[in-house]
Amino acid sequence: MKKHYLGGVYWFSAEDDLSFEQSVNDIALKLGALLGTFDLTLTNTLLKIGKTSKQCLIILDCLDQLNLSSNMLKFLSLVSRENISADLVMITRRNEKKLVEEVSSLHKDRCLSLQCFEVEEAVYVSQNWVDS
Repeated sequence: MKKHYLGGVYWFSAEDDLSFEQSVNDIALKLGALLGTFDLTLTNTLLKIGKTSKQCLIILDCLDQLNLSSNMLKFLSLVSRENISADLVMITRRNEKKLVEEVSSLHKDRCLSLQCFEVEEAVYVSQNWVDS
């Protein structure tokens, strides 16, 4: 998708707070957005991503924590509040109803639920992914 997202593709791990902080700091380092505290770095990183005039993609992977941390809620709030020219993909096993309740800026009609692949489907996708 690099050809479509000329502003960049930014992959954040939300598996746990440590993984999230490391992924934010890694991206901040590449963007020159590291500041004195994680809170400032998080804000600065998203603002830098949002300043690009080209479309970008933000992927928030493994958003499966039982309770969303304050850093995660801040991230989701900033992504929805700031004028960030980005598409957002959240990969989660969370119930979409609960997710919509937790993240006020998220609308149910914007959620796409996927079911697990059957073995035959997974093999087909895997083989075609390698071939393409």
